[in-house]
Amino acid sequence: MKRFSIFLTLLAFMACGAPSAQDNTDAISHISIAQADGLTDEGLVVLDVRTPGEFNDGHLPEAVNIDWMGDNFDTQVQAQIQKDTPILLYCQSGGRSAKAVAKLEALGYTKIYHMHEGYSGWASEHKGH
Repeated sequence: MKRFSIFLTLLAFMACGAPSAQDNTDAISHISIAQADGLTDEGLVVLDVRTPGEFNDGHLPEAVNIDWMGDNFDTQVQAQIQKDTPILLYCQSGGRSAKAVAKLEALGYTKIYHMHEGYSGWASEHKGH
């Protein structure tokens, strides 16, 4: 019976298939605040996907604000950022930016750094600097 169970497990795994060459998961790196501070990619765009009010209360240096919850997030991103431009993406605590990462990947962006601890983590880390 155990062999049959192993066989079914292997069969199910094979049916799902291996990742294809079209999978773009290498385009996304979930990074810490320390790693974000060390990014030196040429032309890096820092993208803050919080609301304009949150952005005005504080943001990373040189950040561009495109509100994830705004009506035209896709249009604004595509108008302002080329698809091969490296992007450092964040929100307040990682929830909205995780959704934005998936959207950017679906739109064809090829190099996304997701600062998953968000602005709140970054601000805590940089107090007094």
